[in-house]
Amino acid sequence: MVNPPGRDQQGSAGSDRDTELVTQAQNELPYVTDAYEALMRRNQSLILRVCRRWLGNDADALDATQEAMLRVFRHLSGFKGESTFRTWLFRVVTNVCRTQLRKRIRHEEWFSLGDVDARGSDATIRSVDSRIEIERLLDQLSESDREILVLRFVGNLDISDIASVLGMKLSATKMRLYRAMERIKDVAS
Repeated sequence: MVNPPGRDQQGSAGSDRDTELVTQAQNELPYVTDAYEALMRRNQSLILRVCRRWLGNDADALDATQEAMLRVFRHLSGFKGESTFRTWLFRVVTNVCRTQLRKRIRHEEWFSLGDVDARGSDATIRSVDSRIEIERLLDQLSESDREILVLRFVGNLDISDIASVLGMKLSATKMRLYRAMERIKDVAS
């Protein structure tokens, strides 16, 4: 079960601690889960925030958070350290959220219930006062625009980490982020 969100501990010291916990968990799983649990506690609130922005409601976000944490449990042994753990984690979280959105779209198309109500990052436009207004603006963006804005502003990833998560070149990632920010500004005006 997901614990109530707390402050995540990040930064270079946090990254070093994540690396230690990943190594320990890779050696211990599936029989001993102490390091894995500590790793998930450190990143849980961030995972939940990203899922909430992607999916737009707490129930789906909690489900996606649980699924992402389960996937980390199952696949942590395959993490080779070619990127930071946090980058790899965001790739897992992004894939889980995409899958949930696709399921929601299929379900809503099947029952003709209307458009998907997916959300993005409310931190992208600090000048907009109302959260409702921000969500309305984000509803008007494409999934790819919401995705990159969530990774940048909710996930707090730098451009090179976003490029790695999305499997894109650095220059293409910069351009995509720039265009997403321009589109949300256009929608706001």
